[in-house]
Amino acid sequence: MNYPTLNEVEALVRSAFEGDYDGDDFDIEVRRDGDGYVIEMTKMYSYVRLNLSSLLTLANFFGTMNVNDSRYHSNGCETCDYGSSYKVTLTVQP
Repeated sequence: MNYPTLNEVEALVRSAFEGDYDGDDFDIEVRRDGDGYVIEMTKMYSYVRLNLSSLLTLANFFGTMNVNDSRYHSNGCETCDYGSSYKVTLTVQP
């Protein structure tokens, strides 16, 4: 497994996933977790979309196929969903 800096991981994740969002931004938080990384992508109104191409980009970058995801959301306004939070967490392990 490769061990890039947190800034390198954030830059790669942003480039791998931002093409799906025409200016509709999402937040990224990257941290080390033991021998691996935890990448959290948070967006209002909907989840950041995972697709095979993006996941393979991450797998090739890290040199491991052990990339797992989990999802969490909290509702926003009852009528318009403003303030909602949709989070995709990717866990990368050797």
